[in-house]
Amino acid sequence: MSGIYWSADEAQLKTFSSATKGGAKGTETILKIELQVKDPYALGSLLHQLSEINSQQTVPMSAKAKKAIRKHVLALPKPALQITDMREERE
Repeated sequence: MSGIYWSADEAQLKTFSSATKGGAKGTETILKIELQVKDPYALGSLLHQLSEINSQQTVPMSAKAKKAIRKHVLALPKPALQITDMREERE
């Protein structure tokens, strides 16, 4: 399980709220937390922790899904012909 940690001198809890919505797939609750951070190093640490949590929760794509994406990638056109300046050679 992942977690976010901060001390009272690094960040202060500003507000929090939750919203619940239900549907055919079940109930889902979203929790929003706002922190007030004054120290840029503490902010960087918190953002790094959130980035690590995000990367742990990201589901890797299957090989079949990657192949389907590669199949739909369009090729770039050929580069334009390079024409040399012949004006100097005429004189």
